[in-house]
Order: sequence, then C-alpha cells, then structure tokens
Amino acid sequence: MRHVKIDLGNQNIKHTENNARVYSTVHGIVRLNDTQIGDYSDALSGGVEALSPKDFIRVYDSVNSRHYKLYHVGDAALRQHGALLARQERGAGRYTADYAVPLILHVLQQYPDADGDYSLVLMFPPSNAMYVKDYVQAVKRSWKIGDGDSTRIINIKHVEVFMEGLGSIVNAIQGRLAPIKNDQHYLAIDIGSFTTDLVMSTAKGVFIPGMAHSLENYGINSVKERLQNSVRRQWKEAFKDASVLDDDEYLESILTNKTVNLRGRKTEDASAIVDDVCSDLINAVLNGVNQKFSRHVARIGGILLTGGGSTLMHTVLKERLDFSTIYLADERKSLFKANVRGAHYYYESLVRTGMVAV
Repeated sequence: MRHVKIDLGNQNIKHTENNARVYSTVHGIVRLNDTQIGDYSDALSGGVEALSPKDFIRVYDSVNSRHYKLYHVGDAALRQHGALLARQERGAGRYTADYAVPLILHVLQQYPDADGDYSLVLMFPPSNAMYVKDYVQAVKRSWKIGDGDSTRIINIKHVEVFMEGLGSIVNAIQGRLAPIKNDQHYLAIDIGSFTTDLVMSTAKGVFIPGMAHSLENYGINSVKERLQNSVRRQWKEAFKDASVLDDDEYLESILTNKTVNLRGRKTEDASAIVDDVCSDLINAVLNGVNQKFSRHVARIGGILLTGGGSTLMHTVLKERLDFSTIYLADERKSLFKANVRGAHYYYESLVRTGMVAV
C-alpha cells in the first residue's frame, strides 16, 4: 500500500509520499461539458501543441463503467480557462466527488506506477472542520481514471485527516526547530494565499480542542497586490513596465529590508509602505490571538510561522508580533511544505502505534 499525504492548498496542492521530497501541483480544475469534451478530444488527437493528455483527467462512474467525467486540471486549466473559470470552491462545495476527488486523483496519477492501493492523509483548514466526514466519504473508494489512451485503477483503502497549522507544529517539533517545554503550548500562524489560520497545540503536537481560528480573506496575495500597487504609485517611471514586482524574491526583499532598489541605481526607503500593506493582516492576527486564545496566551512557549506567506513576511511578523519567541516551522524557503511534512510525521506515529496498517 502506498501512503500519500495531501495538503489541498488554495493556490498549490502540496503532497508527499515519503517526505524525502514534497511536490507542488497547481490548484486548478474545470469540469468540461459534453461539447467541450468533443472539442478537446479532437484537439488532442490532432496534436495541438498547447494541449497535453496529462493536463486532463477522466474520472469514470465506476471501475467497470465506460462513462466518465472529464476535467481540465492544474496549471493548464488556469492558462486555458482563466483564473475565474478555473473555479476555486470553498466550504462544503470543495469536499465533493466533483471537486476535491478529481484534484486528489490528479495528484496520485503523477506518481510512478500509480495503480494500486492507497492510504491517504488529507489536510483541512480549521474553518472547514465540519466538512471532514463528507471529505472522507467522497474520497474513500475504488476509482478508475484515465489520461490519454491509458486507464488505471486507484483503490483508496484508508483515509486519515489532519488539521493544517497543526502539521507545521508537528514538523517543527520533529525537526527540533523550536525548543520543547512540556508545560507550554505552541501557536502556529499559517499564512496562505487567501486565508490565515491560527492553531494551538501542546508541546507534543496534540491539538487543544477549540483552539483554532481561520481569518478568511487575510492572505499573502492581498499583501502582495497592495505592495505592488503602492510601489508602482510611488515610483511610477521606474516600475511602469517592470515585471520584477511579480517576483516573490524581490517582494520579500522589500518586506525584509523595507527598501526598494530602483533597478540598481539607488535605494529608496519603503518603511511606510511596508507597514501600511502589512497592517491589515498583522492586526487581524493580533486580534484573533487576543479574542480566541486569550486564556492560553500566558502558556504560549513559542509562535511558529508557517505557510508561503510567512516566507515573504517573516521579518515583519517577528517585528510586529508581541511575542519574544518566534520560530520558523521549516527552512524559510520551505515553509509552504511544513504542513504536509507534519502530516507525514503524524502518519508515521499512527503506523508505529499500530493504529494504521502498513
């Protein structure tokens, strides 16, 4: 049986089989109607260069059926249909056989010799805890899938679920990235593309019931957009046609150094801009901590920054958050991997204790 852990992120799906390598797949999906199926079949058979069979997945009604639904998936779906058409389901609509399932199957078919039996760990944000049962029921069965001329059978035999944010705490504990004090708690601040999650656990990585909170519409994408617009307004000529503002490393340097390098000619102070564009998200985090975790604040032994947004904002967060002990849940460039790596450690613990069959 193969063991795969999947973090169905809003922008990228992170997944790993053995933790030696974490893969990232673009979160994009469009179900094609009957007319589109014919059009795309003709285009694929005609060798249209922009289309590849690997950009599509057929999900059959059953393992013995010839009837299927066809989905355009991944980065190709976004390129072909646009970000608005490649829908991003939220809430209950995400955890269904018509949305999460084809995305998960698309992830699994990327592994060599994908046919066979699987045990999965599926991650979920705190705000979607009420949909976990539906998620498991939608995924756990045998599936017949296809791309191009090939078909394969994927049997999902076992499914575990694990909360995002908590995965990062477990990853930090297992990787000894934060000192462990058994009488203290840890708070993960998980900044994703569109949301930020706050999750608290014990020093052993055990979730404290009720201590999780999602900040909807507070993610790194809004910070990046505000930063790009502010820099362009401030230095119109220097950045009128510059694509450098689309580079995350360049944006990170602005947020870290609070300066803007004008194409190597001179450096300008950007402190006011950085403080302004980060203020909404940071204030939301501080308010969330005060409102939801006030009874436990005195026992917080460390804040763990995680998620792709923390890679860009780590310096600003350390400056603005009123905690003396702030750690990264993984290497700075790998913070987006921390949750799924933690899920891997969690699964290993289930295997060691005999709660899951190998």
